Amino acid sequence: MPKLSRIELDNELNSLGAWVPAMLAETDEHCHMDTFAGHADEIEARTAHEDQDHYWSRLQCILRDKGMVPRADEPCSE
Repeated sequence: MPKLSRIELDNELNSLGAWVPAMLAETDEHCHMDTFAGHADEIEARTAHEDQDHYWSRLQCILRDKGMVPRADEPCSE
């Protein structure tokens, strides 16, 4: 499977973040994390080794910004 460029990775992560509100509204609360993880895992499988830290940081920001994990006081960034 070809790996994503950084631009493609960011586009995929932006789409994932944009999809989360609809997923939260349409999915049973007990399935939110599993549903999210299924999509995130597909992106991770195509993430180049050198972009893993970037992927993880962005993923954590999406989870925090969408209220899926507790928010820390510091802003979300790489």
